[in-house]
Amino acid sequence: MFTRSWHGFIDPRFKAVSTVEMYTTRVILKLSLSALSRERNLPKQVDFYTEIMANWHFTTLLLLCHTLLYVNGQSNSSILPSSTTVTPTSSSTPSLKTSPPAKGAQVNITIYVKVPSCSGASYENVSSSQYRDLERNLIGNLTDFYKRGGVNYALTIILQTTQCMGNYVKVVVKITFKPGIRFSIEEDIEKEVSNNYLVNLPVNGTLVEVAFIGVEITFSIKDGECQRVCCDAAGGHVKMVSSCESQTANNSSCEGFKSEEKEEKGHCPGEAKDLCRSTCDNIAGDRAGSVHGTSLAILGLLAVATLFKFSVC
Repeated sequence: MFTRSWHGFIDPRFKAVSTVEMYTTRVILKLSLSALSRERNLPKQVDFYTEIMANWHFTTLLLLCHTLLYVNGQSNSSILPSSTTVTPTSSSTPSLKTSPPAKGAQVNITIYVKVPSCSGASYENVSSSQYRDLERNLIGNLTDFYKRGGVNYALTIILQTTQCMGNYVKVVVKITFKPGIRFSIEEDIEKEVSNNYLVNLPVNGTLVEVAFIGVEITFSIKDGECQRVCCDAAGGHVKMVSSCESQTANNSSCEGFKSEEKEEKGHCPGEAKDLCRSTCDNIAGDRAGSVHGTSLAILGLLAVATLFKFSVC
């Protein structure tokens, strides 16, 4: 009777109670009820269920016991070591390697920058304010000049040397370009300084030089010049054209190079810088062979004509 009455009294929120909790709570309540019966001299036939409902003391005791047991169980479960394996994570961040930008042609450009006055203690001294101002203005104007369509074609610009020459400073600037340029480096800079200004920097527009780095530039006689000047004539100046060949692993070293043409003499057979002898010898041999072939053809025709004449007679 006690068990049935007790189960009916439990609040639905506390249905999920362990066997230990139920047993402990029953023992506590049974002892308490026995003590109450002795204290009040209640007959044994008293309905325990009615007595518990009439006395809130037991209800409070029930809830308190359950709460203490529940909290204790939760605390124990939180103290017990977890079976979850924690994998340590490395605090180091993998380094990102970036490749250096690809390089195109490299050139040394010589420019004469105009200054009020020049001395070795000023523009030739790398620690002087004049040198630093010259370097900043030169690099800034060259950067602006080679920025086209929002693209800066000059990767690096480095001032190499300075030399005072009256009211000018002769500067040599090393420029490394991006690969894929489609303009002539020498023609562009010559055209830019033709008005005696490099953007906003006053310069000598007639004195500018461009030297490609890591390449070999050679001149060879233009096709047909040996025959025109040396083989078919008495000699003279022949036209020569330049070509560029990279001497390093950088296949873009010759980008921005434009072939130029010049005239030189002394390249005909028998002259000091003879480059046309083999060409003239080949032409002479071809002509001799052609004459010999023509002579044989004429002799053959004469022989045929003679035989034809005798056969008719």
